[in-house]
Amino acid sequence: MRFHYTNMELYRIIVASSYDGIMVSDGTGKILLVNEAARKSLELPLNQIIGKRPSDMIMANVYTHSTIMETIKTRKSTTGIVITRGKASLSTSIPVFDDNNELELVITNNRTDEVFDSYFHLLRREKEKRHNYQNISAYLENYNIEKIIYESKKMSNIITICKQIAQTDGTVMILGETGVGKEMIAKLIHSASRRDEAPFIPVNCSAIPQELFESEFFGYKPNSFTGASSKGKKGLAKLADKGTLFLDEIGDLSMPMQAKLLRFIESGEYLPIGSIKNEHSDVRIIAATNRNLRDMMAEGRFREDLYYRLQVLPIKIPPLRDRPEDIKPISQYYIDKYNHKYNHNLRLTDYDFSLLAAYTWPGNIRELRNTMERTVILNDLNKARKTILSLINNRCTKGKMDIPACNSIEIDCSGERTLSEAVSEFEKQYIMLMIEKYNGQINQVAKAIGVHRTTLYRKIHK
Repeated sequence: MRFHYTNMELYRIIVASSYDGIMVSDGTGKILLVNEAARKSLELPLNQIIGKRPSDMIMANVYTHSTIMETIKTRKSTTGIVITRGKASLSTSIPVFDDNNELELVITNNRTDEVFDSYFHLLRREKEKRHNYQNISAYLENYNIEKIIYESKKMSNIITICKQIAQTDGTVMILGETGVGKEMIAKLIHSASRRDEAPFIPVNCSAIPQELFESEFFGYKPNSFTGASSKGKKGLAKLADKGTLFLDEIGDLSMPMQAKLLRFIESGEYLPIGSIKNEHSDVRIIAATNRNLRDMMAEGRFREDLYYRLQVLPIKIPPLRDRPEDIKPISQYYIDKYNHKYNHNLRLTDYDFSLLAAYTWPGNIRELRNTMERTVILNDLNKARKTILSLINNRCTKGKMDIPACNSIEIDCSGERTLSEAVSEFEKQYIMLMIEKYNGQINQVAKAIGVHRTTLYRKIHK
């Protein structure tokens, strides 16, 4: 590409179009050239600028100081703040020498305070954002989100509903037993929403002392109470601005905090401790509990208005025992994960999966995860099998049946039961014994008892 300008013409175009004020002086300070930006800052016509020296401008109260004079004096580049017509600008003067090392020109660049005001405003905002993210990072230091693993129709339906809910800003209440994955569902809703690039802040309401909950949740101003930081503190409501606040164990909130939370949900406003001015935060609330909030309402331990405000979009997650199809894929996921973490190569057999499916997992996914981690760490599958069999045995012997690793079947006839119930109990024990006999080889078990493999799997899950 060829330019249609001479070098001098090109230089003049660059100088004229510069947003910064540019001024060229000779070795004595006499002004030879100014661009339009510099002329505007001086608020003078060109005929009152060209040929003048900095001392003339100072005498005329155009500006109070000149980096041009400093550069002429020191023969070095000089940068300083110059007040021109009452406005501050950052001025830099650079010396240009001829072949004899004599000062020939001084090139001066001025950037106005308006540019710096804008720049410092953006810089301040970036620093605030960085500080906010540092706070969030510190809060989430030990926080991890597990992958949601499922094969059951029940969980598939729940995932579909969550993705629909994510498109709204409605308050969500997630119900379910301990360990079913309420937090994972909350994270799924957040990540599928328009808020996914903003913070997801999980709060365990039972882990924060009630006397500290208000300061943790809404923050406080500097030195607002004994022991308060001199810098103050942003609360969780502020950290989650534009994002999602997940309130786990919501049933553990005190009644006074329930009232303040209700007001925050309704208006988005809150009052930090020590402040006289309300602040606002745009937050989506997702709450969760394993308690029966209706019973708590009847007992006067949970506000009715807060209950109905949280129940806009309720989701109930079924326990693991009600979706046994998910036990195998979840188990395999954690075995693979901990094999990689601990550099082991443990593998589960069909027999192991059948044992896992036979247990009710009262601790749900959390209990299953911990069991898989312990199994991999110990790297002893036989010990894990004995543990699971023991758990099943302890559960089943409480009033009904015994399913240890044995060769006999015992039916408890101490109580009245129908023939169908007795047959079902026998079938369950028989299948477990045959699985143990054939070391978990499902094909052999199915052949031995005369049923199709898929039928056997269905009966194991049942």
